Amino acid sequence: MNRAMRLRSPLLMEHLRTNVFGVSHHQHQIKVSMRYLSKQEFASGPSKSSTQLKRRFRAHPYLWFAARSLSPNIAKSISTSLETDLLTLTASQGSIESCQQAAEAWLYLDDESYHECERTCERWRCYTSGYTALHLTASLGVVETVIQKIIDDGADLEARDDVNQTALHIASANEDESTTLKSLLLAGSNVDVRDQDKLLPLSIAVVYGNLNSVKLLIEYGANVNDLCEEDLRECMSEQPEIVKFLVELGVEMPDVDESEDENNGD
Repeated sequence: MNRAMRLRSPLLMEHLRTNVFGVSHHQHQIKVSMRYLSKQEFASGPSKSSTQLKRRFRAHPYLWFAARSLSPNIAKSISTSLETDLLTLTASQGSIESCQQAAEAWLYLDDESYHECERTCERWRCYTSGYTALHLTASLGVVETVIQKIIDDGADLEARDDVNQTALHIASANEDESTTLKSLLLAGSNVDVRDQDKLLPLSIAVVYGNLNSVKLLIEYGANVNDLCEEDLRECMSEQPEIVKFLVELGVEMPDVDESEDENNGD
């Protein structure tokens, strides 16, 4: 008798996907996931309570896995044939937020464990709402043709999510690639916009992004003098390569606090 096996280890899943099943299987999985997330029942938007989300997970057991499958930098796996599926998913605001919610929610295994998790933290609302098609694609690091198609269809480059970030803020946090960020800059995204925490895209890039993204933002008008001391301190602790670049530009880095330096050396 054939029986399905449920894998609960993310490391094992990644090993099987990368080393056993290969790229073609991964591409097929992404295609299936995107088509699943585009189903009409998810287009109505995210669940409005723990009870509603639990019911949704029980009715759609693949939802959580499908949402988690759309991880950052899927551009490495997306072929031209998958672009249509991604554009279909991003065409619905309800589908986008349903995907966001499912990716951040607790994995549903059974009623008892789910209720216990929700008592600790209500994950049904622990996601960033207000994502547009550009926000989602920027978070995934998709190929530039997809970004351009969304822009050509009239997407608002300066649309804000509920923490006041634009798609450029999101793209600036990608530590591996800068293609999406460059596409947004070419389209005219504002480099001087600040989010809820007063962070600029450059503030995010110097801490969470990559050197090429920092260079692009500066090339398109971002001013290194707008970086505050906290931005620079975080950069010093996380991004030595970017620190070197900023120093070469003449940026004066803050002094290292001796007690902090000693703590880092412990």
